[in-house]
Amino acid sequence: MKRLERCLKAVWLTAAAALFAAATHAGTIEDVLMRQKNGLWESTVAGGQKLLFCVTDSVKVGAQKQTLESMQQLGCKTMKDVVSGDDYEIRLDCASPTLGKFQMTMEGTVRSDYMTSRGSFVGGGELIQSLAADPNLKGEEWRWLRPCKANERPGLQE
Repeated sequence: MKRLERCLKAVWLTAAAALFAAATHAGTIEDVLMRQKNGLWESTVAGGQKLLFCVTDSVKVGAQKQTLESMQQLGCKTMKDVVSGDDYEIRLDCASPTLGKFQMTMEGTVRSDYMTSRGSFVGGGELIQSLAADPNLKGEEWRWLRPCKANERPGLQE
C-alpha cells in the first residue's frame, strides 16, 4: 500500500511540481517540462508549505520518465491532453485492481518562469479518496528564482 501511495504522490509531485502526467502520450508532459527554465524554483502548495527545487535538463527527463512509469503502473489512459497557449489540461482514466477505477485531472498554467497546477480525483477507493482530500492538490504555484548555484544539487533542496 505504501508503494502505491508513493506512486500516486510521485505523480502529484511530478504533476504539481510541473512535472506533469500523461499516461500513454508524452506530448503534453514533455511540452510542459521543457517550457521550464533551468534554475532554482520555489514551489508553494495550497497549505502554504514552500519547497525549493534546482531544475536541470536531467531533472526534467527523470521526472517525465518517472511520471509515465507511474501512470502505466496505475493503469491510466489519457482522455484529454491539451496545451493551449500557457494553459494545459490532462485528464486520465485509471483502473487499478488495488485502487479501483478513478479519474484524475490536472490543469494549470505554464510559462518559462512561472507555473501553477491543481488537481482532482473522482472515484477510486479509500487511498484515492484520501489523496483527493489532500489540500496540496487544491493548488500549487511555482516561481523561478535564479540560476542554481554550484553547491545546489539537482532536484529537491533539503
